[in-house]
Amino acid sequence: MKFRGKQLTKCVIVVLAVIHFVGCQPKESDSAATIQIGMILSLSGPGSSWGQVSLRSAQAIADYYNEVGGYEIDGVR
Repeated sequence: MKFRGKQLTKCVIVVLAVIHFVGCQPKESDSAATIQIGMILSLSGPGSSWGQVSLRSAQAIADYYNEVGGYEIDGVR
């Protein structure tokens, strides 16, 4: 069976969609009181100096909030 360009593209999109939706399911071990923060940073290349500053700033802020007892959301810390 020969794949044509459009058929191959559709297959790749379906496979990536399945991987995305399976990978995005919450784990049972995740705690409801844990907040995960993600950042898109450039840690190498020409923009690495800004990325390193942003990363260290975010870590300092997270450490501060953890030291003072966390952040309250709906009455839960």
